[in-house]
Amino acid sequence: MASEPRETDHDTCVANRHALVPEAIKAMMALEQSFMTSGLDHSLLELVKYRVS
Repeated sequence: MASEPRETDHDTCVANRHALVPEAIKAMMALEQSFMTSGLDHSLLELVKYRVS
């Protein structure tokens, strides 16, 4: 018997983050988009994101 998927603490945290700081989320998404269109090597971009995190 399959159970209904339930919302996890992580899901709630992500939803709250988007609700609390929508401007920051928009800025982060714009930055990500600029990286994707920068022409830099994908491996380098992943390395930078890993280092920043």
